[in-house]
Amino acid sequence: MEVTVDGNAVILSGPVVSDDLVKVQNVLAQNPAVRFAILRNSWGGHAPTGYRVGELFRDKGITTAVSGHCVSSCSRMFLGGRQRLFTDDYPPAQTFVGFHGHYDSAGRLNVQSVRANDLYRWIVKYSDGKADEALVQRWINIEDARGRQIFFIRT
Repeated sequence: MEVTVDGNAVILSGPVVSDDLVKVQNVLAQNPAVRFAILRNSWGGHAPTGYRVGELFRDKGITTAVSGHCVSSCSRMFLGGRQRLFTDDYPPAQTFVGFHGHYDSAGRLNVQSVRANDLYRWIVKYSDGKADEALVQRWINIEDARGRQIFFIRT
């Protein structure tokens, strides 16, 4: 992801790659005033990094906000926020967070990865118990990578 700092916010945009955790850790260490993480236009990417960055945000008490779209591993980062918000810099129809399970290279659900990462419990925990458990079970078990559960902001 592209990682920049603007005042008390870190802005992360683009694809999630494996070295992003180290980048975010370094930015937070060098900028202790950061209290917000703006997640801008990311379709996701490296799943383990999404989990770890989300956990880092929670540990640091960072508030997360979606600017545009935030899907897949980016959604794990979003859930890590102590508080979670949507920005108003993109039209509501272009502002959303999308959740799904883990997929193999052919786009089929990788049940072993979903279980190994304990995706269900992770989402329930990091949503602070607010995620509907039946809905979580449905979205983490979507069989085809073209499917996902998308949540739009309400105006």
